[in-house]
Amino acid sequence: DADGMVVWYDDAARKSAPGIFTRVPVNSMLTWGVHFGNARMRAQDGRGDETVLGCTGPCAAIVDSGTSLLVAPLSVLNRALTYLNTLEDDCSNMAAMPNLVFDLGGQEFSLPPEAYIGQVIGTLPESLPLGLGRKPKTGVVRCEVLILPADISSKQGEMWILGMPFLREYYTTFEIGPDIWNKSARSLSIAHAGDDCTPSQPGNPNAASMLQPRRPRTVDLSRVQLPAWVVNAAKKGWLDL
Repeated sequence: DADGMVVWYDDAARKSAPGIFTRVPVNSMLTWGVHFGNARMRAQDGRGDETVLGCTGPCAAIVDSGTSLLVAPLSVLNRALTYLNTLEDDCSNMAAMPNLVFDLGGQEFSLPPEAYIGQVIGTLPESLPLGLGRKPKTGVVRCEVLILPADISSKQGEMWILGMPFLREYYTTFEIGPDIWNKSARSLSIAHAGDDCTPSQPGNPNAASMLQPRRPRTVDLSRVQLPAWVVNAAKKGWLDL
């Protein structure tokens, strides 16, 4: 249940254990934007049909350590909430919820329910509704889906913002490359994060996504961070990558 951390200019882990990292090309000069696609819900045991959430065509995502939660199109959130309609108010059945699965740069990544569901307290501004759409009063804890709805388009399609819920699950190295003007040299190197926020081999029982059981994360909505560029993009409905 790691809190997550950000390490500036430290790629020692990637160099010492390159086999556990997945390289995802960055397709932007201005942001850490990547190709995103095939967002769906999948049962943790892999059985049954997957539920498509969106982005069956071209989409894009930005991996951003300055965003406290996940940001996705409203239509995606509505489909997810329909699928998660059995989620209890106290998160007591959170572990039974499906994984949130998507592709980055054509490679599959998965967030367990503990990453995108949590107990919330406090309130957000009315312009930023959260999850199930309920507005919990200060001091009242409720179980919510930790996704902020924002319809943001780009030249590469609908936008997602993968904030700290993603970075708690995946140790991520941001690489500009030797030439800052060469977009093709930019990439993300991504590995499962262990419970001590270090890279872990997929399937390692110490990986954060493998810890059992995991308690719901408590989120104070009054302290949620959303960068100004995300707010502005949500208001305009557009973002230049």
